Amino acid sequence: MKQVTLEALEALKESDIIYLDSYTNLSTDINVATLSRTIGKPVVKVSRNMLEFPGVKKIVTEARLKNISIAVIGDPLAATTHSIILEEAAVRNVPYKIIHGISGVYISILDSLLQAYKFGRIVTLVYPLNGTYPYSTLSYLYTNMCLGLHTLLLLDLKLDEGKLMKAHEAASILMEMEERKWGQCILNNALAIVLEASGTPRQKITIGSLEEVATNEFHAIPQSIILPGKLHFEEEELLRRIYNTGEGILRIHQETLKSKLNAICKRAGISQGDD
Repeated sequence: MKQVTLEALEALKESDIIYLDSYTNLSTDINVATLSRTIGKPVVKVSRNMLEFPGVKKIVTEARLKNISIAVIGDPLAATTHSIILEEAAVRNVPYKIIHGISGVYISILDSLLQAYKFGRIVTLVYPLNGTYPYSTLSYLYTNMCLGLHTLLLLDLKLDEGKLMKAHEAASILMEMEERKWGQCILNNALAIVLEASGTPRQKITIGSLEEVATNEFHAIPQSIILPGKLHFEEEELLRRIYNTGEGILRIHQETLKSKLNAICKRAGISQGDD
């Protein structure tokens, strides 16, 4: 509960009804019981169908007469789905206030020690469904790398189904997609930074090749992966000194981008970016 801001706690204590979003993110120490105990009020757990159509109409209607709060793990606008709530409130002329929280997304970027302005498009990797693989995620990843940019890869969360993608699963899916698409793994030796439980006391950062990530088990949740593009020498130095990243894996990462990835960049008509 230490990650909840004072402003958020005050707003929750003043609310008539409190809904806790249970599907866009998760926390091991914030749940209905702990939140209710902290603020001294009942909390209602809601799933996707309540925070999107048609359920969101009911919540916004309630907000005409009562002080309604929707509690979210992390920052309320980190998940684009929450914009639906704002849109519905605006259409109905129901006033609202956004209280920003601690964003695990931005914490992940900063704690990687990579330069924040060198990150490209943030992408989400979802589980393959009925034999259909998310190749668009691979395309966005390649585009970022070809431009010399880093990629924050968010992993699929299907909390209502109890499915939480872990880093080793994500690495395996990426390499399997490459095998299916190219007949070989392009990024198996590329650098991968695994972040577990970002912004919490259980946070852990592990650095290795994508292939190594696929063969290891990671435990603290949620998890994400950063796949760096071309590394600046200052970024390399920080990774060596702070996270004890070996010279060998850094060299192999740069070689992978220059050799294997270069052909993909040319095929896409993208010149590999400089620092």
